Amino acid sequence: MVAQAPYISPYVHVDVNHDKAVLQLRDPDTGDVVRQIPSEPMLDAMRRQDATLEARRMAQAEESARETRVQQVSQPVQQVQVQQPAPQTQAPTPTQQQFAAFASAANFAAASQPTTTVSVLA
Repeated sequence: MVAQAPYISPYVHVDVNHDKAVLQLRDPDTGDVVRQIPSEPMLDAMRRQDATLEARRMAQAEESARETRVQQVSQPVQQVQVQQPAPQTQAPTPTQQQFAAFASAANFAAASQPTTTVSVLA
């Protein structure tokens, strides 16, 4: 004959759905639950209450999102006008000083270049 270990009374476990500690008082001979705190009907009521609260939170979140979208749509859009520069029809005329500086630079470049003569025989 094998000896059976006695059931431990009281027994505490955690209801993972509510993160609540549940105390069970058991019969030491059979292991049957004699009393439970909170009771099974109370745990069921907590589950229903949590489901109702979650549904309300979801409805409030949807309503808040809907109001935000309505506010965004109802706000007038500000139009910004961008002024573009007028197109130039002709290049600006250089000043006398700019023209003289360009001519001087061109003459210097031409004078410093060695000249090469190419003959083409036909």
